[in-house]
Amino acid sequence: MKKLLILLFSLLISFNSYGVWFGLTSIEDTTCEDFQKKAKGAKLKNLFGVEFKVLKVSNSREISRTKDKLVCIGDLRLDNGVSNTKLRMELRNEDGKFWYQYKQEINSNYDNQTESSKQTVEDIISGSTNLQNTLSCKEITDKNKRLACYDSLSDGLTSSNVKIIPSITKLAGEKHMFIGGPGKPIYGCIYQIYYTNEDPLTGKSKINIISIGDSKGSATFGVKDFKDFYKGDEKIPKIGDCFAFLTPYAINNLNSEFISFHPVEIYRGEYLVDEKVVKLRLKDKITVDEYFEQGVHYGLEKIELTGIVKGTESNEYWFKIILFSENNKQIYTYYDSDKWKDNDSIKKKLISIENGDSVSLKGYFGGNQGMSSFSIIKILD
Repeated sequence: MKKLLILLFSLLISFNSYGVWFGLTSIEDTTCEDFQKKAKGAKLKNLFGVEFKVLKVSNSREISRTKDKLVCIGDLRLDNGVSNTKLRMELRNEDGKFWYQYKQEINSNYDNQTESSKQTVEDIISGSTNLQNTLSCKEITDKNKRLACYDSLSDGLTSSNVKIIPSITKLAGEKHMFIGGPGKPIYGCIYQIYYTNEDPLTGKSKINIISIGDSKGSATFGVKDFKDFYKGDEKIPKIGDCFAFLTPYAINNLNSEFISFHPVEIYRGEYLVDEKVVKLRLKDKITVDEYFEQGVHYGLEKIELTGIVKGTESNEYWFKIILFSENNKQIYTYYDSDKWKDNDSIKKKLISIENGDSVSLKGYFGGNQGMSSFSIIKILD
């Protein structure tokens, strides 16, 4: 497997009459097509001082635009025969002066990796810290600038094979009830590695399971691709290494910790990482169907929950009402007996509840029966 590299070439020029030289007067009026025409003939220099001439830039598209900066990316052809890379073109206005920069990018974010299916585990480990452009975003310490960097990458994608993969910290931050599953890879960096007990014959121990994410949100599972790595191996995955993972089944959220009891695989393909946490608005009133459609935990928020009764049970501790959705998912709701055992009016209402009835309950998720259950404060109808 060829290593993923970014060869940086920069041509940085500044003069007051820049607009006249370019035939342009402002960033606002400049298009990526204008920019790619002006890039033809430019000379790019690598770290060793060797120059390459730009023969052609085509299929340019806009990555990001502000009043002071335009970023475009297009297909690049150089005079050294290279024709399958990209040219990143940046135009900036700083204190009334215009600057431009060209940067060649050799990166699987944009190039189809037809050999990806042939990658070995060793190859994957050697490039484990994610795609290079994404890494450059990850290194930005300012949160807003880092998220803007990720946004700019996804805006500039041109390949239909590139997948946007959410990070574990994003999924946990958004309080998703389930993550992963077929066709839904997740991304995360290793922060804990657990090994098997030492083999009494060889004295070696293998990687058993790993945890990705951080203390605010994590996922723990075994990885098929790591099963033959022993503690102390030179190329063993390390804490801080980052991967995209495919899980065979969706993983349930257990208080911001996701645990898979089935081994996962490393995702092989082009991808960018989405770390931006977008929290859904929690509703004051919600149906069982809407709750499962949203797919997020409500925590201890007091809400009104409406659903169709599938069944009821009772004992000395609680009265249970089972509500179900159209896709037959169920919510178990519990009404503590202390709230109704001495109230004949409430007991009469409970006895009258039949399968198929629509009921509305005031309460919250969690309580004595666990986070997946709904604790009833009051039956509204």
